[in-house]
Amino acid sequence: MINRCWHSIVLLCFLLACGESKVTTEDIAEGPYALQTEVTFIAGAPITLEFSGTPSDQLVLLVDNAWGSTLLAPDDSKSVSFSLPAALAQKAGLSNWYLVAGQTVLDSGEYTILPAKPPMPTLETYIGPPSIFANGLDQSMLVALPQDQYGNALQDSTPVRIRTLFRNQQEETRVNVNRLIAYDYIATRPQAGELFIAASADTQVSKELTVRVLASLPTDFEIEAIREHTYADGNQIVTLRTSPIQDSNGNSIADGTLVNFQVKNILGPALHAQGQTVNGVARANLLHPQQADTWEVSAYISGLAKSNSIGLEFEPAVADFSLLLSGDGRELQITSIQSYMEQLIPDGLTVSLTILDAMGKPLYTDQSRTFAGKASFDLTLESIEDASVYRISVGGVTKEIIP
Repeated sequence: MINRCWHSIVLLCFLLACGESKVTTEDIAEGPYALQTEVTFIAGAPITLEFSGTPSDQLVLLVDNAWGSTLLAPDDSKSVSFSLPAALAQKAGLSNWYLVAGQTVLDSGEYTILPAKPPMPTLETYIGPPSIFANGLDQSMLVALPQDQYGNALQDSTPVRIRTLFRNQQEETRVNVNRLIAYDYIATRPQAGELFIAASADTQVSKELTVRVLASLPTDFEIEAIREHTYADGNQIVTLRTSPIQDSNGNSIADGTLVNFQVKNILGPALHAQGQTVNGVARANLLHPQQADTWEVSAYISGLAKSNSIGLEFEPAVADFSLLLSGDGRELQITSIQSYMEQLIPDGLTVSLTILDAMGKPLYTDQSRTFAGKASFDLTLESIEDASVYRISVGGVTKEIIP
């Protein structure tokens, strides 16, 4: 109904624009005019509409379709025939025509142009989203636009074949063109991987399309600690490692997923480390503590999954050491710092000094690092003034010396 009203408006405007022009009785004496040709054509083929009746230079053909309105003059003065220009002859669809003389419509009708055959060699296709999760719910959508060489959509009910390949397993479905397009939903798969998709319609074929099926949300996992020994030497490394982290279907989660490792000791939260997954496994390294301690280690992926907790015990690494204070009390040497096998302690272990007064109040504190199994402090007069006790701590072992 809307199209018919539109055509009537176009025709009315045209007739009003013709003004007072009239067609004489002699001009149309041998009427009526009637279309003598077929009303169904193929896009791109020459199209001529021929009418019976007397030729006249007053005759025009008004063609109205979805692309606009076009006014055509007769091909010559000896016939009532109108050839469509290529721009009109290549556009598929329904068109209305009106044979007009002056302000009089002598005849009217419609014709149909069908899409050309063969169609374009390449099938226009679109797909999205390009990645989905292996959760049994996600899906991607394939849209195909079969067209002829002039860009006309193929007719409704034209079959389109859609093929998918996943892990060497092929599947095929068929859908039909409906209102210019054909579409289908591509369901996710239980396993992660690349999903390859192609479509074809008649002799048209699409390019290869790809949808990535990603692992879904991670599930809870286990962690373990790998270390060479259990001594708190502040030198060796503890490697924290997760089990392979997977989703509910057994797919390894995506590489680069951030895993947080947290360590609590006897004083509370103490250390934090992060690792990114590679092939589903994340790792992080921490140094051994410098004194005996107990760790509780756990890991989590923020808001998604967590691990079990494991406990780590660290034994004292320092067995004994010697103290030597100079006569003026200005130099304090810590020597023969022996470790768990009576070997010299590794370089870099922290040595802490606290100088106390007679009431046990700290007057001065300082730190040094071991080198070649010993450490030393050079003290100022201000630091040893009123000193009563020198307290030295190495690897959790504490000794005192009185100046």
